[in-house]
Amino acid sequence: DALKDDMLQAARRRGWNGVFSTFNAVSYKTQVVAGINYFVKIAVTPQSFVHARIFQPLPHTQQQPSLHAVRVAKDDAELGYFE
Repeated sequence: DALKDDMLQAARRRGWNGVFSTFNAVSYKTQVVAGINYFVKIAVTPQSFVHARIFQPLPHTQQQPSLHAVRVAKDDAELGYFE
């Protein structure tokens, strides 16, 4: 639930003023960089979605994955890189 709380706080900084009544991954994409970026589309209400960018560093760094960005999205918004 820490990830959910972090995402809710980040979404609120971007203008979201609701609560996450659901929290279900709908789809995802990956991007290989110096680790892996996961772009995840998450249903947070029956009609609302957020996109999350989660970075997983390379194994030799011994670092944990971390939430790098969140954006409020429309249901037809394409997943891809964002800040």
